[in-house]
Amino acid sequence: MAVGQVLNDRYRLDSVLGRGGMGAVWLGLDTLLGRRVAVKTLQVETPRAADRFLREARTLAAVRSPDVVRILDFGTSGDGTVFMVMDHVAGLTLATRLADGPLTEPETLGLVGAMARALSTVHAEGIVHRDVKPANIMLNPDGTVILVDFGIALAQGGPKLTQSGVLVGTPSYLAPEQADGGPITPATDVYALGVVAYECLTGHPPFDGSTPMAVISKHLTEEPPPLPPGVSTAAVSLIERALAKAPADRWPDAAAMARAAEDQAAATTIPGPRAVPPEPTGRGRRALIAGAVTLAAVAALAVALRPDASDPQTSRSPEAATGSAPAVPSAAPATAPATTAASAPPPVAGPAAWWQFSATDAPAPELLGNATLKDDAAHDGVLTLDGLSGVASARIPALDPAKPFTVAVWARFSGFGRTERRDVTLASIPGENTSAFLLQYKAAWGADGWQFIMPRADRMEPPVDTAASAVAPKPGRWYFIAGVHDPATRRISLYVDGELQDSARHTATWGSAEPLRLGAHLWARLEGGFWPGALDKAAVYRRALTPGEMKALASW
Repeated sequence: MAVGQVLNDRYRLDSVLGRGGMGAVWLGLDTLLGRRVAVKTLQVETPRAADRFLREARTLAAVRSPDVVRILDFGTSGDGTVFMVMDHVAGLTLATRLADGPLTEPETLGLVGAMARALSTVHAEGIVHRDVKPANIMLNPDGTVILVDFGIALAQGGPKLTQSGVLVGTPSYLAPEQADGGPITPATDVYALGVVAYECLTGHPPFDGSTPMAVISKHLTEEPPPLPPGVSTAAVSLIERALAKAPADRWPDAAAMARAAEDQAAATTIPGPRAVPPEPTGRGRRALIAGAVTLAAVAALAVALRPDASDPQTSRSPEAATGSAPAVPSAAPATAPATTAASAPPPVAGPAAWWQFSATDAPAPELLGNATLKDDAAHDGVLTLDGLSGVASARIPALDPAKPFTVAVWARFSGFGRTERRDVTLASIPGENTSAFLLQYKAAWGADGWQFIMPRADRMEPPVDTAASAVAPKPGRWYFIAGVHDPATRRISLYVDGELQDSARHTATWGSAEPLRLGAHLWARLEGGFWPGALDKAAVYRRALTPGEMKALASW
């Protein structure tokens, strides 16, 4: 699959939103009807497997509910690629919302009631979702919620869609029978929704552990920790019953759970969780881009013990509407970008482009995946990235990575949470097979620190030159990170907080005319390295800045 490819003369693939399991998720365009869609391309090994997917798609397409994402089409392209086409949905994921903190009890009850109703509709069609979690629940600006991602759904009594012996689901939300290889029934989804409800009230799932198996063991043998003291007895009972180890001890069905949640919520007028709360007042803040979320609705079709946040599920599309989004509280940083007027340029003259991620950016970067412009207590604006699919793209005329350049950005690292440690990228320019450069935090393969990397060739596994630092980011702290390429001296250099950390020889340069990517990189033709955290005040120069200029730029 490639950008621009059209499946069955109708669905154009515009950009990769994420990859995982057995396929990739694309932001696409239905060229016949002129509408945005999410396209999931699937890697199937046999015609029999493709036939099973088609049967499941037909069953799911019969589901009609405003709380359940629609499957619009399913087919096989000329090269044998199986694909599903899903709705384009506006809003945020519940996972994104919970990054700002827990919900109130009335908000939680409203969400649980709506999701239980959605599951009841799905179960009535003979489908078990099997992967109910915050990343698969969308919050629309109008307060409604939508259940998405039926990529590993199972028809009751039907054949499994995955190979025998592969545990499918997300460990933090896995029902005991799901973890233990028992029968999968609607009660499995009821348990997962109970985990979601618990997380809504506390900010975290009931069970954690250093490995997926440690989490699964707790689902099988331990009772969940008590909910906070302020939670009502009725809400506690609702969740505890959903989290019963034995399926027979849970709510008899999702409809019963929905009625219980709705009855408890009936006395309050507080609405369900809002994807787009009112704009902050004071200091003349501008409206923030909330955007439309492109649904990466069918995630990994066979996921073996995947971490909670390992698959990107949604995307902010380039056609995003303007609104406001919840501000992410920032930890007090050890250092921070200077608070300046929104229009203040970098202190070093002559940038090819610069951004403060505010309304004054011109041109503004294009937001893709779960990339969001948000207000911040100490800054005019920040670009928040979820570490799953969020990235910003900016075309800078005549910026050629084969020639002298400097790229610099303020970055805040949020940590990996329950996801695996991996290399995550602040800035890059993609080529055909890999990136022309990567400014990143390398946390895998025995390294732990900032790096500025330039491959010597645009090929699948190129040799690379690296300027590295032993400084590893601490979650919540702002860092000023910069990479400098100077072909005159045949050197690349890495700066952290204005100080030179390392310099390396680089002789084999190659160019690319692709846009600058903020928050991700291309490697072996796959986009990845999504940055988990926030960026603020980025600048690019078509020359190699001096050490003195780097110190000055760090004061920006």
